[in-house]
Amino acid sequence: WHMSERRAKKAEYVLSEYKGVIRAIFKPHIWLHEEGNIKRLLFEGELVEDHNINHQFLNVKIDKKRGAQNPIRYINC
Repeated sequence: WHMSERRAKKAEYVLSEYKGVIRAIFKPHIWLHEEGNIKRLLFEGELVEDHNINHQFLNVKIDKKRGAQNPIRYINC
């Protein structure tokens, strides 16, 4: 993704959304630059299986901003 490396490294969790519903939660361990594109980041991590976190976020519907171009959104919880 095209995103701020500084902000990405502060992220405790990465939430994966499909059709407005959070489908998976990941705990990133390391952020890397995509080969050949310094602005694109990817992460290595693990699927979160903590019941409290999953209960709070998993399968929750989120509001999407109409017309938003960037698929990345930062949420402070």
